[in-house]
Parts: sequence; structure tokens; C-alpha cells
Amino acid sequence: MGREYPAIRSIAANVAAGEAAGYRLIEHFALPETDWLDSYYAPVARRVGEVRTRHPNDPVADEVLRSIDEEIETYRDCSSDYGYVFYVFQRD
Repeated sequence: MGREYPAIRSIAANVAAGEAAGYRLIEHFALPETDWLDSYYAPVARRVGEVRTRHPNDPVADEVLRSIDEEIETYRDCSSDYGYVFYVFQRD
């Protein structure tokens, strides 16, 4: 993940950063895997297929679409290792 998203940190590191900035953690939660797979990546994958059909010989489109395919596969393969977490902090 470091190459694709160098700023990625653990939950503990994000909480520590919020607390160091003078906030108190109220709650945090991760988006469920199904939100990503069913509600986001499935429609994106369909759209990738549509764009690929309309631009079959476009090297720029091909590069972008392959990058999106890789992102989807990375999430499918590694979703237990990373995700999106929402934090609710309150100023102390």
C-alpha cells in the first residue's frame, strides 16, 4: 500500500495524531467490505468494461483502465489488511 498510498497509517496512528492535535476520540468505524465491493467496485468494474468496449485501441484509456482493474483486484485480495475508517473526535 505504501506505493499506492504513502500516507496510509494504522488506526492507532490516526487516533494518536488526532489526540496530539488536541482532540479526544469519541468513536471510529470502518466501512464494511460489502460497501466497497457491492456499492463501489461493482459499478466501477461495469463502467470499466463499457469504456474498454468504446475505446478498444486507445493506449491511454487502456493504461487507466488497467490501473482501475489493479485497484479492484488489490482490494479483493487484501481487503482484510486495509480499508477506510471514519473518526469522530471532539476538541478537549
